[in-house]
Parts: sequence; structure tokens; C-alpha cells
Amino acid sequence: MAIFLNTPKLNHWIPKLIQESEKELILVVPYIQTSDNIYESLQTADKNNVEITLIYRENKLSEKEKMKLISLNNLNLLHHPNIHCKCYFNGQLLIVGSMNLYDYSEINNREMGVLIHHTSLNQKGEEDDWSCGDDKALFDDAITEIREIVNGSKIENLRKI
Repeated sequence: MAIFLNTPKLNHWIPKLIQESEKELILVVPYIQTSDNIYESLQTADKNNVEITLIYRENKLSEKEKMKLISLNNLNLLHHPNIHCKCYFNGQLLIVGSMNLYDYSEINNREMGVLIHHTSLNQKGEEDDWSCGDDKALFDDAITEIREIVNGSKIENLRKI
């Protein structure tokens, strides 16, 4: 079952999704200016040897932000000229919503999204004993689209490890 997320819930779930990544993390967001909380979450994933793939909109990343991000050893930085979607995927959890990785958005904007898990979660974000076939199809379709975006993006920086 997909769970609706408003701004406070997105501010909870996006860092949680990043920190709890085990093998891979794919972030697709057009605009990036990471808050301390998000950057610390990325550092946690990096220290856990998670392969991080970050795709942003071409020409929409400051040099300062780029240098900060490529200091992460496990980061693949890619850009795509037509990205407008915002999605966050760690192999288990998927968030699709309106929030960029932009510190201003976390504080000032009214955002919304949905959290999808490959097994069902109840409204408290805990796993249920049943699963919903619609969510599996939704999850699988979204992952297919994410992979197509990755494959259509241009590499800017590959992980160091």
C-alpha cells in the first residue's frame, strides 16, 4: 500500500531512505542544494559503501554543490537535460513526489509525494503481513522508468571505489 507524504513526512522519509540504503541509492532530482541533514544522510550511505547515483537537470548544479557531492567516494553523478521528476530509490523504498533536494524546499514549500515499498507498509510505515498487487506493479513500473532515465543520462563523475 502506498503511503501519502506531506512536507514533514517527506523530511522524515527522504533522509531515512538514504540512510537505510544497503547496496544502491538512486536519486533523480532536477535541482540540488543539499541541506546539512540530507548531506549527512548521503555521507552515511557513502560510509556504508552504498553505490549512490544522483541524476540532476543539466546546468542546474552550482560548482560549490558539485564539489561537495563528488567528495563522496561512492557517488555516480549524472545529468539529464529533461529531468523534472523527483524520485528517491534505495532498492526497497521508493518515494515519488514534488520535493527537490533543495534546502529551501524542506523548510518553505508545501510538498507532497508517495512512499512505495516492495512489500506493503501500513500508515505508520511498518511492514504489514499482506501485500498489494497494485503496489508491486506500480513499484516495478517506476523502477523501469528510473533505469531508463539512468541509461539516458550523461556521466559527469563516476564513483572512486
